[in-house]
Amino acid sequence: MAECTNDREIDITIDFLEALSCLKDEAILTDVVVVVGEAEFSCHRVILAAASEFFKAAITTDMREAREGKITLRDVTADVFSTLLSSIYEHKNVLTDDNLFDVWAAADMLQMRSIIAQCAVKLKKIFETVLSTENGQSQAT
Repeated sequence: MAECTNDREIDITIDFLEALSCLKDEAILTDVVVVVGEAEFSCHRVILAAASEFFKAAITTDMREAREGKITLRDVTADVFSTLLSSIYEHKNVLTDDNLFDVWAAADMLQMRSIIAQCAVKLKKIFETVLSTENGQSQAT
């Protein structure tokens, strides 16, 4: 088993998130598999349910997925789902100009309110940058 600790002094939130990420990466105490295309992601039901209304419903109701411990996602790529997991487990800012709309679409489908809100903030910043650049060019001419 890989060692997932370090000696530096860190606050409890960062320490907790690093520990969660290590548990996922090492498949320790994982209790659900999310299948995306050919990829399988071992996850923790409680983490997915806390992050997503979709997963909460799939895991806590009498659906086949809850009984089997396997949830198959369609219309999401493995790269995008991996990005969502980084956001969930590590609280990383995972949004880029290139992945914004794919992540947003997946977060919307999976009902991940916090990631949807992050996408909206990112898009607003992009628009503000574009508008300020266009306004600067208009005034210069």
